[in-house]
Amino acid sequence: MEAWVRRGGPLQAHGEKADDHHQPFTFGHICGTYDKTEQGVWELYLSSRNSPDGSMAPGVHFLGAEPGQELMDLHPWTRPGGLVVGTADAGISDTEWHHVAWQYGASGDLHQLFLDGFLIWQMHSPDGRRLVNNRRHSAQFSVSTRLKGYARYGGAFDFLGEGHFFGQIGEIRISSIKRY
Repeated sequence: MEAWVRRGGPLQAHGEKADDHHQPFTFGHICGTYDKTEQGVWELYLSSRNSPDGSMAPGVHFLGAEPGQELMDLHPWTRPGGLVVGTADAGISDTEWHHVAWQYGASGDLHQLFLDGFLIWQMHSPDGRRLVNNRRHSAQFSVSTRLKGYARYGGAFDFLGEGHFFGQIGEIRISSIKRY
């Protein structure tokens, strides 16, 4: 799965945390499935949590339908043992367009994250578990992006809640073909 993204900057346009009109942009959903039960969903996102320099890096969550099947925070800052580049090359610090991609090889149970065509992070069998794709519900595909205001997210209208992407998302591609 891959997408072109351009983050809106370090602060979102509304909120209450940084000042009366801004909140930090630390995590943003690029695409995936969304279901309020949080069972059997997957997500490609950007995050600056635990970043050594405040930059954002791509990451993935993947939850199976059963308890104990979740693979959370597949991400360079949360799991630095998977970094294959220096931390300065694994994050996005500007507001230019960038290509982010997650690739999974079932035969070797290998998760890989790419930034602008370069492998930045990989991990075999995170947490000692294989990815389980056994979704058994009607999760909807979700993309949420805006620079300000309300957006339809997960079947309801939300206002800049945790996980909204602040910036622009373009050309999302999901494929069963390995590109890298």
